[in-house]
Amino acid sequence: MVGAFIGARAFHIFFERPGFYFQYPSFIFKFWYGGFVFYGGFFTAFLLCLLLCKKRDYDYRAYADLFAPVLALGYSIGRLGCLCAGCCFGRPTELPWGVIFPQGVEAPPGIPLHPTQIYSSLWELAVFATLLILERRATFKNKKGGLFGLWLILHAIGRSLVEQFRGDFRGATPFNLSLSTWLSALALALGLYMFNLKRNKNASTAS
Repeated sequence: MVGAFIGARAFHIFFERPGFYFQYPSFIFKFWYGGFVFYGGFFTAFLLCLLLCKKRDYDYRAYADLFAPVLALGYSIGRLGCLCAGCCFGRPTELPWGVIFPQGVEAPPGIPLHPTQIYSSLWELAVFATLLILERRATFKNKKGGLFGLWLILHAIGRSLVEQFRGDFRGATPFNLSLSTWLSALALALGLYMFNLKRNKNASTAS
């Protein structure tokens, strides 16, 4: 949890608004004003947990599977918090379900915006339900890391789709793609590796 907090904050400071924090360094520690990046927290926590499991000779794949549904549900709830705070908002839209935010939040007030927070929350809630159903199947019980890999794959796909509707500023966008889109590609690659890891070992054993 400590690693996730530090990583999420660090990614926001160094990748999203480095100019602001260089000018006002005291705000680095004023985290109650917001400013966290999910992927920064996730990858930092994942690496630290991996190192801890290696040090204590734990099977990190079993722990990863244990936390997969928790991550999905936590992310879904967290995005509802973003909706209430008016952050992580979407682009302007004329669709009937556009959300209009009031004055005093980060989102531009008075105009309908894509409810990207709701998109993310509903997607991840569906992922959570999928993981709960599949974790009882023999296929996933016998394939450590598979459930976590599947979460990464589904999360990365959903995040990449929602990114197309985001309208908030989050730093530089190489090739017109946000940092979170690039990190989603990394998460997808890691998910595919985790999902196929046990299957490949089983195939080698069977042959």
